[in-house]
Amino acid sequence: MFSTLFALLPAVVAGARAGTVEDAVRDTVAAHLEVPPEDVDVQGVGALAGLPEDAACSVQLPQVGSVEGIIQVVLYCGDEVSGEQRHLTRAVVQVWRTVPVAAWSVEAGERVETTMERVSGHRLRGEIPVEAGGAYRARVDLAAGEPLTMSRAAPWPDAPRGADVLLVAGSEGGGLVVTANGQLLQDGWVDKRVGVLNLATRAVLQGTFRSDGTVVLGSAVGTSVVEE
Repeated sequence: MFSTLFALLPAVVAGARAGTVEDAVRDTVAAHLEVPPEDVDVQGVGALAGLPEDAACSVQLPQVGSVEGIIQVVLYCGDEVSGEQRHLTRAVVQVWRTVPVAAWSVEAGERVETTMERVSGHRLRGEIPVEAGGAYRARVDLAAGEPLTMSRAAPWPDAPRGADVLLVAGSEGGGLVVTANGQLLQDGWVDKRVGVLNLATRAVLQGTFRSDGTVVLGSAVGTSVVEE
């Protein structure tokens, strides 16, 4: 019995179980997305003609594309008396996730203060949420409560463009060290290369941004490039 079930991909098929068809679809979606069943809502499953009330059903989800929204599913239902029956139907699936959202409205380019909120999948519009716990800058204008996704927010840099920094250059042997005031010409990330402006000479340079707010320019830079 149910020989058809075991030939299907295990990633998209849940084992046969008793209960409503909505329950079977919900549990299959939850297992596929690795989310708790209580975070999955299933509605709008079409009527299945000839389905026994106590039939156990297994569900095959779409093997490509999203398993949220209006999806087509294949049900394999039956009991010991009637045997297995195959049903093709549709279901409306909504998945809830707890993701970072904007704590209040901000304009594009501003830092976003975040809070965690449980939101439905349709509010994500198929986009990937940002990771919780990070600092972010709005790519677009954001309303309060709007979910932060990769297309709507970018990581906040360790130092933003225009920040004042100390330019440092010196010999590899640890001898003469020359410093000068500078300004970042682009967002700075710790231990990454960055463009800077020497405020004394107006020279545009490249260096490595450090966590202490300095930019290391290299081991052999004379006073014509950075001035003390």
